[in-house]
Formats: sequence, C-alpha cells, structure tokens
Amino acid sequence: MSRRRALAQRAFGIGIVLAAASASAQVPAAPLRLVDLAGEWRFLPNNGPSSFAGLRVNDRTWPVMRLPSNWFLQGSTSYPVNSDKGSASSGGPGDLWPIDPQVGLDWSGTVWFRRSFDWEPSSDKSAILDLDMVDYIADVFVNGLYAGSHEGYFQKWSLDVTEKLREGKNLIAIKVSAPELPFDMSSRYPISWPKRQNQVKGIFLYHDTRPGATSARGQERSTGGILRGIVLRESQGLDIVRVNVTSLDVSSASARLVIEATVRNWTPETVRASLLGDITASNFQSANRLPVKLDVIAPPGESRFRKDVRLDKPALWWSWDFGKPNLYRLSSKLSLAGDSGQLLDTATTVFGVRSITRDSAWVWRLNGKRIYPRGSNYIGTQWLSQADRRWYARDMDMMIAANLNTMRVHAHLARPEFYDVADSAGMMIWQDFPLQWGYTDEPGFRVGALRQARDMIDRYASHPSIIVWSMHNESPHAMIWMQKKDPNQNLALDIALDALAARLDSSRVHHRDSGTGDGHPYPGWYDGKVGDFAKLPKQPFITEYGAQSLPVIETMRAMLPASELSNMREGRWEEWMFHNFQPPQTFDIARIRRGSKLEDFIFESQRYQTQVTRFATEIFRRAKWKGNTGIYQFMFVDDWPSITWSVVDYFRKPKPAYAALTSSMQPVLPSIEYQIDDREKPLAIHIVNDRLTPIPKATLKWRVVAADGTEGPLTLRRLDIPADTAFKVEDLGPRLEVTRGTSRLDAWIEARDGKVLGKSSLTQDDFRDRSTQ
Repeated sequence: MSRRRALAQRAFGIGIVLAAASASAQVPAAPLRLVDLAGEWRFLPNNGPSSFAGLRVNDRTWPVMRLPSNWFLQGSTSYPVNSDKGSASSGGPGDLWPIDPQVGLDWSGTVWFRRSFDWEPSSDKSAILDLDMVDYIADVFVNGLYAGSHEGYFQKWSLDVTEKLREGKNLIAIKVSAPELPFDMSSRYPISWPKRQNQVKGIFLYHDTRPGATSARGQERSTGGILRGIVLRESQGLDIVRVNVTSLDVSSASARLVIEATVRNWTPETVRASLLGDITASNFQSANRLPVKLDVIAPPGESRFRKDVRLDKPALWWSWDFGKPNLYRLSSKLSLAGDSGQLLDTATTVFGVRSITRDSAWVWRLNGKRIYPRGSNYIGTQWLSQADRRWYARDMDMMIAANLNTMRVHAHLARPEFYDVADSAGMMIWQDFPLQWGYTDEPGFRVGALRQARDMIDRYASHPSIIVWSMHNESPHAMIWMQKKDPNQNLALDIALDALAARLDSSRVHHRDSGTGDGHPYPGWYDGKVGDFAKLPKQPFITEYGAQSLPVIETMRAMLPASELSNMREGRWEEWMFHNFQPPQTFDIARIRRGSKLEDFIFESQRYQTQVTRFATEIFRRAKWKGNTGIYQFMFVDDWPSITWSVVDYFRKPKPAYAALTSSMQPVLPSIEYQIDDREKPLAIHIVNDRLTPIPKATLKWRVVAADGTEGPLTLRRLDIPADTAFKVEDLGPRLEVTRGTSRLDAWIEARDGKVLGKSSLTQDDFRDRSTQ
C-alpha cells in the first residue's frame, strides 16, 4: 500500500470506522503544523548546466539572502541606493562576490536558493509546500528529489512533498529562473521593440519605464526572485484552494451571488465533504446573515464547485466619490460529509456586490448609474517584494487626494494587498493582463498564456474594485509601428484571451487589447504639439496621455552621480536614457529648454508636463458625453528612480503636475477654456459635474486678480447644476492681462451654503509660446 493511500485511509476513514458524531456537529481537528520558511537562504547566481539540488552540495560559502525578495533587492525592502554609482554586483556563472544590499544584485537568468529545516512527518497528514509569487520559472527539490515546477510570477501554488520529507533535518532547493530576452537586431521594429517575447511578465520584462527602457540594457536589474511567501504546512488531505464570490443581476432589491469553491484533494481517493459558510457584513453595520452550503465530491486533484445564492437588499459597493465601498465577508468551513463532520480547512473571502457595464459607445455604468472614470496608470514598483499593504495604502491616499476614482494597473498584476486596499478605499481598477507589445505566436506560448489568464481571474475575481479585464496592451496587430512585418501578430492570441475572460467572468467588462477602441494620444510628446489635444481623438475613451518630466533635484542626485548630471551640458544622455529619459521627444517635439543649470532644466521640464497635464485633462473633461467618456492619465508614480511620465516620483515626492492633475480632476470643476498655444484666443468658463446628484442654487464666481493682489470686479452666475453634466456657462472674450500679463483669473463654484465645491485659476504660465512648439 502506498504512503498516500495509507494517509487517505487514516485521514478520511476509508476502510476503517471513525468515531460517531452527530451529522450536524463539526469535530475540531488537532492543530495543523506550519513552518514559515521566510528568512535566511543561501543563494548562488549560476546560469550553467550544473544542478545544485543535491544533499552533497557544499553551500556553506554561498552568500545569504532574506526571502521573500526579488534578488535585485537582496532581501531589503529599500531600493539599493548605490546601484546607480557604478558598483552594482555582477559576475559570471557561479561567481561569489561580496553581498551589499545597498548595491543590488544585477543578475539575469538563474539563481539557486537553499536552506534546511526540521520536520517530523505525520502518519495521517500530508506535507504541502506553498509558494507565493515566484518570478518567473521555479523548479523545486526536497532532499535532492525533484518535487515540481511552475511558470508565472503572480500565482500562489502548492506541491505535495510528503513522500520526500524525512524525520529531522531536511533540505529544500529552489531553482528560480528569470531569463533575459535576446536582443536580436533583425527581429524588431522599430529598433527598440523585440517582436517575439515569450514570458507573461508585461512591464517587468520589457517596457519604457523599467531599467534600461527599450534599449539593449533593458534586461538589467531583473525582477526575478521569490516575492511573497514560502510555507510548509500540514494538510488533512483536502484543502480549500480559494472561494470566490462575484455578483450578477444586481439591483437595490437583490443580487445573485456566484460562489465558486476550488478544493484540492491530495489523496488518491474521492472524498465527500461539505463546505458551509456564512455571509455577513465586513465594513458596515448589519445583523443580517446568509448561510451557504456546497456539497463537495472531490476526486484526486483540483475540483471546482459552484452555487448561486440570492442576497436581498444588498449594500452595494461604490467608488469613493459615488457612495460607500461596502464589503461582505464569507467565512467558509470545509468538513467531511457523513457522521464524522471532521473539520478539514477554513477560508475567508471578502467581496463586494456591484455591477459594471460598458456599452458600444464606451459609456460606463456602475450599479446602473452612468459614471465618468477619472484615472491614471499605475506601476507601484518594479520589485514587488518591497511592496506591502502600507506601501499600497500610501499610494492610494495620494490617488484619492488627486480626485481619481479609478486606476489602470498597467500591463502587470500587483500583489493582492493592492486590491484589498482598493476594495476598502473604493477605487475602481482597470486590470491589464501582463502582456505588453509583441509576443511569439507559437502554440505553446498561447496555451501558457491562456492558463495564466485563468490564474489571474481565479486569484483576483472576488475583488469588486476590478471592473475590467484587459488582455493585452498595445498589441502588435493594433499598433502602426509594429504592423509592418506581420499585421496579424498576436491577433488570434488576443481573441482567445478575450473570449476566455468573457466565459469565465461575466461580472466584469472584458477588453481584447488596449489601444483598440480606447485611445493612447500623445500630442506634444510622440507627435504633433500639445495644442493638438484641442482636436479630440476619434476614440471617446482615453487610457493613456501625458508627457515626461524630470523629478525633483534630490531624486535626480540620488539617481545619477554628479558626473552624469554634469553631462547635460555636453548633451551626453546615455545614463539618463537608462533611467528612461527620452531626448528626442524632450528636445525635438516638446522643445523643452535645457538651460545652463540642472535646476533650470528641471523647472522647464516640470513646467511643460504641468501644462500638458492640465490642458489635456480639462479638454477631455469639458467634452464629457460629447466626444469623451473617461480618461486615464499616464502615469501616476515611478516604479524605480527614473525620468518618466509620472506625476509622483519613485520616492513619492510629487512633481508640480500632481497639483495640476488634482485640480483638473475635481469632481465639480469650474474649467477655464483656453488654447495653450494661442494667447489671443478668447476664454470661456465651463462647469463639469461628475456627481450623480444635481447641485441646486449654486453660484459660479470669477474675477481677475492683479500680481499685487488687487482684486478686480466679481462676476457671478446663480444656477442649478444638473447631475452628471458638462456645459459652457459664459464666453469671457480675450483677457490679455491674464494670458500675456501678470494677472490671474480665478473661478470657483459655491453651494447654496457658501461651501466651495471646486476652484480653478489661469495665468500666463499655463501657455506655451508658439516658438517652443
């Protein structure tokens, strides 16, 4: 008899008699052991063919890293501050160099990790190894024996290592590979884009905001590693993998909750069990309780069980600006069926009840109400092991303070903590699958991508904040600059991914590829001039727009040594470009003046980004329902010390454009219409109201204020502002004292009780001279 079959008999009473218990009783099991394997591991970077899994490998001279961690961070949660000073750790296969977390381990390829631990095998329980977020390919060995493999960075996955453990000291070795992309000059168009990626990593493998951008150095500072957790635990043979809850047919009267439980049977026998749960309020007050029961007949391996239940008078989840982000909690217990009632496993699922739709005109409705998404793009960090709930909560506070109600998680999946924070804060999430630009169309890659797409939906489905699955960003079949060699590259892949998302999850919007249907206009950066934003793009929904700027001088000095900063005077930009700086766009299209000092360059760069951010954002918002249905600025924060389109740098120091974005995204906005490159053009004043309720008896006020503070005559208009609207109130004519002079035009909206609901100002600093355009 095999050990697994013997474990099944002992655990589930197959062929033996269990102690009798009432059918309704749950018999508590003895506490299950758990060993957290986080901590110090020996590690060896080595891209050679040798295996370091065996018991006889001498790893005593190997350096030590605290896991979980991206190996670039070497166990630290802080960016290696000396990595940009020419001293980053590197070497050939198997080289052992001094380990300094302040320098960083700049290694692409394979790193071996090893550690020992004590374990006492149980006669009636399985030993399960859980690994959470390993980037990117992992091969696991226990006591020199192969235990299993996995590909994909964002999943949590498990291996049964029962048969490989022994009493006393044990050894685990994990080979983690994050291969770099080949840089093939013959297979890219234009020069910076590879055409045939083969890993589902999105921006973590190739992107214009990661180290080296799209240059030959774009594979440096790898994201490889074990990112979130390593745990060895006991199992009674049948585990809850996850319990997801999504909502359909949502109204104020009721909702249909779709409950899908996934269980894993580690034994060779079919097991009958019951999953019992209670749905209760999580972040609001309610005495209501909804019981849930699923019958489970689990063959060996992983099985799914679904049940629909009706929830009456649900407390709906809303984004923070439209209501309360109400959340529910499902507490589940998995027990053996029959008389024993033995408790096997428990799980807790936090979820929300909401509906989200998008029609063919790209108009969005949350819980049946038309809404206008005001968002930005987000990549919180290149190295996910440094992020935690506090990290994401800090960013979320800045997002909400900027009046944003939605965020696009750009071409990657963040840690689960981010979505927990978004659920609680009421932030809607446009979620990209981690595909960015071109990939191979080989059948094997397609199979793997479809598997990982299902993994994404499985892991994140219960989060009400996620309102859309978008399956590819800027796919080559849809982008002019990538169509020339193969106009259909990745089209079949994208169609298959979109169909999968639609089939697996009907509670959300699904989108085939971003850049098709939604717009990515960049006037004044990649083409044209910033004034071209006045001509609305043909796409009504915008998921990228913006311009780069330099961060504050302290960040520049932390990012580049003094010798590289001084190179700006000679126009030598190699290291700047490694940090994502784009000289042709900066100087040839945006025509930003460099000045004679770094401080001058920073000022001019930030001034330009601020001007673009305000002008474009308010153009779109004034066109609400008349050519525009929502916007996502690109982008919110830097994911490493760099020069990008962000309005907040990596160290979370806001650029001036953050204030411009905050002002232009006010839910109630008095928007001053102007033409950024024409100071002679007449001004006008508009009102934009994104609230779902009208504002009766409001007052719009405006006046010109001189440089010395002298206030001109106050003009006001009393009016009722309809809900969810944008309209022009009055033409103001030319105001050269503002557009060419030193005066300021102030405008604000007051409620009937005198409370200021929104305010705006215009000065000559908001304009670009035509000579610079």
